[in-house]
Amino acid sequence: MADAFVRTLRQVFRRQGAAPCAVFLWAAERGHVGIVRNLLQGLRRDKSAHAVYASEALQRAAAEGHADVVSLLIAEVPYPVPNFLQKACRWAIYGGHTQAAKVIIADTRFDANVTNRDDVSLLQLAARLGEAEIVDTLVSRIERDNGLAANRSGILLALPEEEGGTNIPRELSQALRTAKIYGHNAVIEMLSQHGIVEPSREATSGTAIRLPVHQGGASPALQPAAS
Repeated sequence: MADAFVRTLRQVFRRQGAAPCAVFLWAAERGHVGIVRNLLQGLRRDKSAHAVYASEALQRAAAEGHADVVSLLIAEVPYPVPNFLQKACRWAIYGGHTQAAKVIIADTRFDANVTNRDDVSLLQLAARLGEAEIVDTLVSRIERDNGLAANRSGILLALPEEEGGTNIPRELSQALRTAKIYGHNAVIEMLSQHGIVEPSREATSGTAIRLPVHQGGASPALQPAAS
């Protein structure tokens, strides 16, 4: 049934002068996961076209919030395509598509620290748009990628900066500041559940810093510098 529908669809698009790749992109954008899966078989024969069109289809599916199509296409995009997951996630965040964003963030190749040309990270974007659930998912990924346990009583913003590494305190602080500027109380509450609150004066002075810990105890790399 599905094969017959795809053949009919190809005939319609062919009469209109559309190539099979155009049908593929159309199906991804409309969320027709069965058609996308069927057309992938032919697309895989051309490796260069496969990489380009699979990546483009992923962006379109994410922008429209088709999480099932996103899940299918993620595995089809070769790793060398630069930042393809981050671009797709950005489209999902702009559209407020939580499930599509979660599928992308869960992929092992996803890097939460990538920023756009304006130096805006996905976490900052989600905080600005008030997407509390996506913020929660991104912060959880940042915690996991950086070896931080989910210690809800810790003050993550009091973490010292690590030379040559990701500036976690600045990233989380910016997200909190953005949420406050735009008045997104749900995001502020979600961040507080991760220990992302403004450190007290005692904390920033180094006398009362509480740190998230690794599974095996506090990481020496995250200890406050001796005064």
